[in-house]
Amino acid sequence: MAVSKNHNIDIENTALTDSQLLVMCHQLIAQGKFAEAFLLLDHLCQQGYKYASCASLKIACLINTYRYSEAALALEELKSKCPKDKNALRLAPLVYSGVGDYASAYQASLLLSHEQRKDPSVRKAINISLQHISSLSNNTYLDDDLIELMRDSSASRNRTLVRLAEVMIRRYGLRESSIRIDLEGMASDKVLCEYLKYSFVVSPELENLLTQARRVILTQSLAAMNLPDEIMPLVVGLAQQNWLNEYIHYVEQDERVLIDELETLLQEHVTSSGGRVSDVEGLLLLLLLYKPLESLACHEVLKKVNIESWPVSLKLLARETLFDSQKDLQYSLKVKSIGDISDDVSRQVRLQYEENPYPRWNSLPVPERKNSYYQAIRSLLDAGDKLLDSVSCDEQIDVLVAGCGTGRQPLEIAANFNVNITAIDITLRSLGYAQMMAEKLNITGIDFLHMDILELQRLGKSYDVVESMGVLHHMASPEKGLESIVGVVKPGGLIKLGLYSSTARKAVSAVRKIYAESDLEPTAENIRSVRRALLDSSAKDEFKGIELFGDIYAMSPCRDLLFHVQEHSYDLLQVRDLLELFNLEFLGFTFADGSVNSAFDQCYGRESRRDLGAWHTFEESNPRTFESMYQFFVRVPAR
Repeated sequence: MAVSKNHNIDIENTALTDSQLLVMCHQLIAQGKFAEAFLLLDHLCQQGYKYASCASLKIACLINTYRYSEAALALEELKSKCPKDKNALRLAPLVYSGVGDYASAYQASLLLSHEQRKDPSVRKAINISLQHISSLSNNTYLDDDLIELMRDSSASRNRTLVRLAEVMIRRYGLRESSIRIDLEGMASDKVLCEYLKYSFVVSPELENLLTQARRVILTQSLAAMNLPDEIMPLVVGLAQQNWLNEYIHYVEQDERVLIDELETLLQEHVTSSGGRVSDVEGLLLLLLLYKPLESLACHEVLKKVNIESWPVSLKLLARETLFDSQKDLQYSLKVKSIGDISDDVSRQVRLQYEENPYPRWNSLPVPERKNSYYQAIRSLLDAGDKLLDSVSCDEQIDVLVAGCGTGRQPLEIAANFNVNITAIDITLRSLGYAQMMAEKLNITGIDFLHMDILELQRLGKSYDVVESMGVLHHMASPEKGLESIVGVVKPGGLIKLGLYSSTARKAVSAVRKIYAESDLEPTAENIRSVRRALLDSSAKDEFKGIELFGDIYAMSPCRDLLFHVQEHSYDLLQVRDLLELFNLEFLGFTFADGSVNSAFDQCYGRESRRDLGAWHTFEESNPRTFESMYQFFVRVPAR
């Protein structure tokens, strides 16, 4: 029987041999026609022709068409018939991670060779699994896997940090009554040293280990007048860690005295030697454990020393904490301002973020290709096509990011989708950081503007979508802010909002209440002291749970979390009232994974996902559901 160009054939009546059909399957797979290939491969498997090879190809087709449940059944059949088949072993991590059985996926990856585990699809399955496994045991590959996870820009940073903290807590026995500080052992721990340079740690136990290690390094090095080479990886890692967390770790009084003496010694050396840094490498590293180079009295002299002449251990730290530390200010001079920032609260918020731009970030997940923005929304909402059937997935759309901060949100949108983006913020330094990162990542197509959300009408333009995450609740009147946003959305357009949950933030609210009643200024020293008391095991019960907020582990995020000049929080009934003020249609929440929706569906049914009353009841029983804010889409009326 003839075969058409698109390979549609009558399988039952074809004159092609099984070997010819298998060749055709390979051709279809090479063309990305996995559904067509699957039909032929299923036929060949039923015939028993080269069963192991055909079955593994069939499973691969199911994976590539996201039919993981079917792939899991096919895999079990293949393992039953061919228990030693190498392809079954290779496909197992992909299949198990696809169905959410992360423990089995990771366990299956341990049966593969070192080379097999380098395969990008296998590596992706390993990284996803590592982030979701409830409990992780030691194994031969664990350290290398954790390092690869940190290097995966597409991996969830929050989940990665939680996993790393868990491993370190167990590795160093940090929940035991006493901790032994082994500097050389810590310095030889490649996962720990990589972690310290990856992101600020998010664990009170691990923070305690690091501050104790820092203290021992300082006192022992000064006693011996030497910084041993054996602990250099740890020292450099700790210096990088403290730069990342903006030196938020508490410093004891005796350490402060020693640091002051070290800075005096450095000043004397720099003055007499003309700034020769190679002679004071150890001295600079010790100081970098406690403060950035830009804060030293001799920083102007140090800045005159060519970066290429700095010791290898100091080059990156010198660039970050001295040479480039104010680079965002240079970029902020290029940002265009529109209108005035006259609202008193807006001015106070602006001042806070000029002092503490938030968040500081340095990488983005890079997609293989750009996708449809509206299709991505459907996926995030786990919604059928009918939910957004009034919008086209193909046309170029205009997106406004209202309150873009340091730019991660608009840059991530630009990296993933073909859209026109306007990004505004009230803080020039944050916008400077955003411009700097756009240039660094070579991302274009974003118009950054300095202005207040209350002034949006000055843009003289309407948008298909406005995203405003974590902004309205920091305004004097969130209602006025939302009114301004609604006013620049096209009829039938979408708004993505992020608002604080009063249920999830009870511990935060308790701290903020005490802060509001005090005369405490949000200085770096006061923030260090307050958080030290909060993280102490004897802290009051009303503050319990504060350690679960990752923002408390770095200076700017901690100020944003606990010491913000203005904050509102909501329950979901209040959110419903807010949306009704402007006749906004709630479309659904967005979550990092599907587990929350699945849990909700079991209680109230999938058809209730757009019922904020049902979600309110669900949150009351699951108070940590919205720790990272209510994040959701609404649609404006098609007026």
